[in-house]
Amino acid sequence: MAGYQHSDLARDTAAAYLRSAGQCCENGAYDEAEEHYRNALETAPDFAEAHLQYGQFLRQTDRAELAEEHYRKALELAPDDYRGPYFLGYLYACTEGKQEEGLALYRRAMELGPEEHAVRAEYGRVLLNLGRVAEAEEAFLKLLEVGGDNAYTLICLGYVEQQKEAPEAARARDYYARGVARLEEDGYDAAGFSFAYFNLAHLAAEAGDVDQALECINALLHIDLIEYKEAFETEEAFAAVRADPRYAELRAHADEHFNAYLEENCSVMPGKKAPDFKLEDLAGNKVRLKDFRGRLVLVNIWATWCGPCRAEIPDISAVYEEYKDKGVVVLGLSTDDELSGEELKEAAEAFGAAYPILRSDEKTTRAYIEKSGSIPETYFVGPDGRVLDFIVGRTNRLALETRVKKYLPS
Repeated sequence: MAGYQHSDLARDTAAAYLRSAGQCCENGAYDEAEEHYRNALETAPDFAEAHLQYGQFLRQTDRAELAEEHYRKALELAPDDYRGPYFLGYLYACTEGKQEEGLALYRRAMELGPEEHAVRAEYGRVLLNLGRVAEAEEAFLKLLEVGGDNAYTLICLGYVEQQKEAPEAARARDYYARGVARLEEDGYDAAGFSFAYFNLAHLAAEAGDVDQALECINALLHIDLIEYKEAFETEEAFAAVRADPRYAELRAHADEHFNAYLEENCSVMPGKKAPDFKLEDLAGNKVRLKDFRGRLVLVNIWATWCGPCRAEIPDISAVYEEYKDKGVVVLGLSTDDELSGEELKEAAEAFGAAYPILRSDEKTTRAYIEKSGSIPETYFVGPDGRVLDFIVGRTNRLALETRVKKYLPS
């Protein structure tokens, strides 16, 4: 123990608290975890590691302002540790108005930890989200150069290529093909990259390579075909794929999978009465589903925080505008309990919702999505109040319009 300093003992004790906190988080005991994090900081208030780990805990439990304080403290205490600017940069990259500062912090983190490929990958992702395609491509190409040659980087480069004003389809297709081929080898869960298989299938179909398109569809069959099933069935790009006899076999397997999914996840099966509701619109008026008997009603369950929900709103609005004079009704049921009426109204307008938005309640939300627990979901309710069809996940104009034409009373 000779020469052992009090500060060393304090940090060892704090490190023990941090280990206990981590174990509590793994077991879902978050209150106990927080107590351990606080004990660590009380024991060693100048221990940068404690500030970093507690900051991560705070961010993951939706306390961004407190997380920022601890990230900044860690950056002050350990200015050469790349994690300080990396974690703070990530926080700012998710904060409106602070993205530029976040990008600057990412660049600092890359200087401090040039071998940390995750930092550069996140930097490229943020640039892509901000629409800075050329800079994102530069970041991902640099990542390839410095050793980050993996499935994630290749798939991101495929997506980047597609976002260009003049994309080269062959290049995007090559990146995607190389990326998905390496997912298992690089230890990634293929389910998290279903979009890459779909995009590759689309590019292959457009290029006339039915074999590659079918390979991707077969892969999706084991991952997440349900989300893309409608596109394969309706989009013109897949016409040659649909004409291939092998597609019919895949579709039969997909239908089995889909029916099993319905039984497990669908709260309201087609043919059943749609749960009625009495909800307020954004003007405070009461709206009941049964008020629209005799008409085709689209019930869309969504939330402002849900990216796929926001992305489909323009397509839903376009279909509503085109068919509202023919008797089609669209009702957007928002599950945003924490937003005020004015905040929800502003958000709906910003996202381009042209149809009535209602504030869902727990009973209604549970009735429609209790089994799946996911959003968005869109139900097509017929004139007699029975569910005709539904769409799980993000929809598009073609999928909506195809169903509207099919079910609209003549």
